Parts: sequence; C-alpha cells; structure tokens
Amino acid sequence: MRVRAPRRFRRPLCGAFTLAFALVVISCARPGFESATRDDPSFTNTFRHRFSEVEGVRMHFVEGGEGPVVVLVHGWPETWWGWRRVLPTLAERFQVIAVDLPGLGDSEGQPTAYDKKTLATYVHGLIAETLGHRRILLAGHDWGGTVAFQYAAQYPDEVTRLAVLELLLPGFRPDDLFDDDPTEESFHFAFHMAERFPELLVTGREREYLAAFFDVSEVVEGAVSDADVNEYVRTYRRPDVLHAGFELYRSLGRDAADNRASVELGRLRMPVLAMGGQHGAGPAVAASLRPATDHLREVVVADSGHWLVHEQPDRVASELGRFFTDG
Repeated sequence: MRVRAPRRFRRPLCGAFTLAFALVVISCARPGFESATRDDPSFTNTFRHRFSEVEGVRMHFVEGGEGPVVVLVHGWPETWWGWRRVLPTLAERFQVIAVDLPGLGDSEGQPTAYDKKTLATYVHGLIAETLGHRRILLAGHDWGGTVAFQYAAQYPDEVTRLAVLELLLPGFRPDDLFDDDPTEESFHFAFHMAERFPELLVTGREREYLAAFFDVSEVVEGAVSDADVNEYVRTYRRPDVLHAGFELYRSLGRDAADNRASVELGRLRMPVLAMGGQHGAGPAVAASLRPATDHLREVVVADSGHWLVHEQPDRVASELGRFFTDG
C-alpha cells in the first residue's frame, strides 16, 4: 500500500432551523439515520431502514429486493453505507440485508464483547432468530469478513455461500506474500489496539482522521467521496461508536485464536469466495483462507485498493452475483 498525502479536510456544515434549541443541538450532533438516503429515490424505491433488538442491542439494518437472502457485513471505519453502491445491483436478484454491527453505525447499545465470534452471534440473532432467515448467502468486507467467517463457522448449515473481501483472516495471515514491507499495510494496527490513546487523539478530529485513513489506501482517487466520509463521520463522532471501532482491533488476538480453533474443529463446507483489490490485499486474501476451506474461488479486482466496494462497486456486485447464483 502506498501512502499518499491526505485530502478532504473540510469540516461539514451542520444545522437546521427548529423551534427548540435542544432539537437544534441534537440535529447537529447526530443527524438521523435516514439523512443520507431520504432524498435518494434510487434507495427509497427499493430499500428501507429497519431496527430490531438483539440481546439488548438495537441493531440497525437496511433491507430491500426479493429472492435468496444476501447478508452484507461492513468493516472499519465503515457502516452499512460501505455497500451502498453494491446494493441496487444485488437487489435485482436477491433480498439484501446490510447490517450495522453491534455498537457501530446507527445500531445502539454495546455487545458483551467485540471479538468477531461474539459479534457473529448478534448478527445471527438478527438474521436467523428475529428475521427467520436460516439459509443465507453471506459476504463481509474488512473486519466484517472475520464476522462473516465466524458466522459460517458457528452456523455452517445456515450459510450456503461465503464471500470474504479484503481481509487477511486473523490467525492465518500470510505476511510473506506482501511484495513490500508488511508493516506498511498495517501501520495503524498498533495505534488502534492501544488502550485509551486512539480515543483521546481522534476525538474532535474524527473527520480529519477518517478522511486521511481512506486516502492512504485508496487507489481510485475520489472513490470514497466527501459525502461518503461525511456519512461515516456522522456515526463515528459518537464517542461510544468511536470506541467500538477501536475495540474491533483490540480483539485481534482473541479473533486469531478463535479462527484457529474453528478450523481445528472442521474446515468450512460451503463454497468460499476470496476477493482482494489488485493494490490492496490481492491474492493474500485467498492465501489466508486456504487453511479453512477446500472450496475456494479467488478474484483479484483490478484497479482497486482496500476500499474495493467504493472503488469498483460494479465489479464487486457482478462477482458477488455470479458467485451467489452458481449451482
């Protein structure tokens, strides 16, 4: 990954006239979950925002389309919005559900832990127990890929196909496959895993930090737009959400141990798609998943870095659609 100078440091203006000063403050501090979609007919004609409580967490998700159920799980510093440009194409053939992980996005409340095995149980509680979908197609990007892997490992009879995007599965990271110094790709891990310091240093500078974070691993310039950054910052400015995001990193050791234990109990039986960006994790995604499955398909997305759902959404939607409909 090549580090480039960050851009987009403009602070968004926030404000709307209301009669009550308290409502003005609330509106500026935390615009509603529909703020980015309410005036977008390409979204509102097909999708709707929904909430459901799972073990004390009010989980937010977006749902639309008809057909076999596809569940999409985001990474960091994203929310369900990361799938925004992929959703319409998938909804032409599938019922699509894009979740906000517990503690993140517009979900409210804190899970018992942020290891991905635990988070997968919350997603399962929403998808299987609440919505009643016990045969799903599942995809996860970044940390969402680890959640998706653990969902498939814990509930193998309920996941018919699994796609993992731009994730080196913790516990099986093939550092030797990087052409450059692997620490360049993961410079942020040590910082995000530290206790207290990320929250202290990023609070009040959420937009500057997230904009720079997207910049350093974005190949298609402008693919993660100012509007995208604004939508992510809208939720990550909440102290509990910012903290939850860093907790995803702090559970890395537990995730690695859980993943190795899952593989020791049995390799995944369903077909698995490993998708990496040409200038992101690339073929290392598939290399990290080979110890976990005998049914692996590999796709490397050209002209894309880590944010391939933003940088090449049409290709991602096409590859997922093809994979999910193969016999």
